[in-house]
Amino acid sequence: MVEATEIKRRLAELEVYKARSKNIEKALREIEKRYRRLVENVTDAIFTLDSDWTFTYISHGLEKITGYNIQDMIWHPFSEIVAPECYESILDSLKMAASDEAKESYETNLIHKDGRIIHVELFIMPIFDTSKQSIGSYLVAVQDLTDRKQAIEELLKAQKLESIGSLAGGIAHDFNNVLTGILGNISLAKMYLESEKSSDKALARLLEAEDASIKAKNLTQRLLTFAKGGAPIKKLMPLSDLLRDSVGLALSGSKAKCEFSIPGDLWDVEVDKDQINQVINNVIINSDQAMPEGGIINVIAENIDIKAKDNIPVKPGQYVKISIEDQGIGISPENLPRIFDPYFTTKEKRSGLGLATAYSVVKRHDGFINAESRLGIGTTIYIYLPASTEKSLPEESKKEEIIAPPKPVEAKPISGKGKILIMDDEEIIRELLKEMLTNLGYETNSAAGGTEAIGLYKEAKDSGNPYDAIIVDLTIPGGMGGKETIQRIKEMDPNIKAIVSSGYSNDPIMAEYQKYGFKGVIAKPYKINELSEIIHKVINS
Repeated sequence: MVEATEIKRRLAELEVYKARSKNIEKALREIEKRYRRLVENVTDAIFTLDSDWTFTYISHGLEKITGYNIQDMIWHPFSEIVAPECYESILDSLKMAASDEAKESYETNLIHKDGRIIHVELFIMPIFDTSKQSIGSYLVAVQDLTDRKQAIEELLKAQKLESIGSLAGGIAHDFNNVLTGILGNISLAKMYLESEKSSDKALARLLEAEDASIKAKNLTQRLLTFAKGGAPIKKLMPLSDLLRDSVGLALSGSKAKCEFSIPGDLWDVEVDKDQINQVINNVIINSDQAMPEGGIINVIAENIDIKAKDNIPVKPGQYVKISIEDQGIGISPENLPRIFDPYFTTKEKRSGLGLATAYSVVKRHDGFINAESRLGIGTTIYIYLPASTEKSLPEESKKEEIIAPPKPVEAKPISGKGKILIMDDEEIIRELLKEMLTNLGYETNSAAGGTEAIGLYKEAKDSGNPYDAIIVDLTIPGGMGGKETIQRIKEMDPNIKAIVSSGYSNDPIMAEYQKYGFKGVIAKPYKINELSEIIHKVINS
């Protein structure tokens, strides 16, 4: 009887244990589910490797990063998705993971299914048994750094351009000061020769010199493309005609042929026509030079809607994408990241400023430019420009043949009367302006900087013989420039008639001079007739 009772008690305990085991098993399954759900939904990837560095577990995060699905990778060697140049270092990292020499993380490159290089950070942890001994397996967490790396590279590229921009802007400014002396003196000499009815040959030579100076002025505009603050003067326009005209000009006399693919409903853009023309010109010339024996250049334009997930470093929205594809020699992988760097070139007797200029201009238009290339296959440059919601007015019909307009007859300098103050840090400019203005009939005085100019202006006003106008240089190295000088003078004379002048013709103050208290603007270099016209308008306004 006691034995039967004991058996029943034992059976009852067994049932309790079974029930507890089921509950524990159910709880463990639930915990496993939760952790698996957590691992699978983490944005980063997690996987495990055995002692032969073969995948034994892979989370879906690695699918998103590499483009391969789990079935493609499971039980395959990790080396299949590692960039060849990084394989040895990753193996060393895995070997070190179980030692005291292990780092917390490792940056390396993986290969995407489509062939792209993916920059990642690996966190490698050895798997231990119950006695805390490594069993030769590894748990690896992967974080995709591609977007972050691209953002850093874009920032560094922009910083390089900003640095070279400051240098280029300074060179252009000084060069324009020199040109002002050359051009101004030539225009004065012309006036003397004309009044004295000197030989036509001398006048012809002076005209040639003047034309050369104007060409030099245009060259400085290329340098000013780099200059900090050189905002494009944008205008709403269709892009199709601009593309065709730019490409046609760049390929004049070339063996290459261009094929266009431009839809009729291409969105309009708001751009600086001259700057974008320069971008297309530079890219097409590069493509043409990559095909010395000729070939096809494809120019494709399309409307695209860029979203944040597209990983293109521009604000999400509507863009016009221009693809310029050649069949040239291509660019090596080690040189491709550097093609937009200033002064980088693999061609002899080339400046290396073409694509750097293109990068700077597109960036200033809130767009993006990048490149893809394969050696022996060709290169494609992609340009993204923000589309405009407005519609441009239809342009007048264009003639098939472009005929150069006749050279206009140059206006004679306008004489005048009055007292004018000159402020410029360059003595050659001050002396030239004084002689120009004296010959035009004006009384002059000059100052090398803002403080001196303010003193002279106050002295003349207090004496009852004020200045009728003041011409100020916008930039005075190490001193008070034109903007601050006029603000100070305006406090004593709200009706001041000031003209701003600078070699930085792209400076925002030059574009919107009236906002800063100026009545007129003249960009260096200039001729006497241009100067006389501005002064006449300002004094008589």
